[in-house]
Amino acid sequence: MSLTVKQREALNHIKQGEVQNHRFGYGAWRITGPATPNVVGRVISMGLARWEAAPNTSDAKIATLTPSGRLAVESS
Repeated sequence: MSLTVKQREALNHIKQGEVQNHRFGYGAWRITGPATPNVVGRVISMGLARWEAAPNTSDAKIATLTPSGRLAVESS
């Protein structure tokens, strides 16, 4: 699988636990962290990452790598 530089950067930020999805109001979720939200959405739609519930809160989710995402990070 061929990834862009931005996609590889986003995967590395996700690997380090720096990308979150926070609720800022009723139905207003925003992707936060050093990676661009559009790129984060793309790697999630590619199946390289997914959202998991953050501990101790229902107002946040943490991006984590899927097995395919871990393989992509390790091969780059």
